[in-house]
Amino acid sequence: MRLTLTKPQVLEISSSLWKKWWDGKPKVYPSFTVELQYLDFFFLFLNELPIDPKVDMIPIMQKQLELPLKKISRQIIEVVDKQKPEGAAIIKEMKADRLILRRLWRNYNLQASGKTDHPFSKEVWEDYNHWCLALALWAGFVQSFEKGYTIKMPADTYGSKKVLQAESNKPLWGMWWAFEALGRAYISSYKDYESISLYPYKSWVRYRKQV
Repeated sequence: MRLTLTKPQVLEISSSLWKKWWDGKPKVYPSFTVELQYLDFFFLFLNELPIDPKVDMIPIMQKQLELPLKKISRQIIEVVDKQKPEGAAIIKEMKADRLILRRLWRNYNLQASGKTDHPFSKEVWEDYNHWCLALALWAGFVQSFEKGYTIKMPADTYGSKKVLQAESNKPLWGMWWAFEALGRAYISSYKDYESISLYPYKSWVRYRKQV
């Protein structure tokens, strides 16, 4: 039987997990900081979508997250010089649905020169990583509701295993492992070259202004 989720179901799940983990703040690791931020983003994003409360919203949400990622990806392809090693490295990551680390973005802009080169702006870089991560975390969220999905614990957990392994946490674990599969890049606004910079709500506002 095909998995279905309705808008009210997802909103209720998001609210419940937010209260448990953000308001309750259990002293455990993982604490799902990034996952909770995106759970809140999904809540707000979904609230604005005019979806019938009785229909399956999974494919609708999927498409709505894919649209901005495709749009921002086209912008990058138009700007990046694919003939240069730094540009080719960026395109390679995009084709693999991977995040673009600060190192790649910075190195490309350092090599950009001449009238035919266009800077790869910080806003475009942040927007790509946001929508790429949002789509991956949404897939992880949905996967956690599949029949037979079990919570797999990383080796470096600490705190109450009872809290971490509660069935209600499956959506967060689905998102956690999805981010793990992307390499769990450190999120920073500083010059850590292996990091990414994310401002989900700013990226969302920028996209809404363009449509």
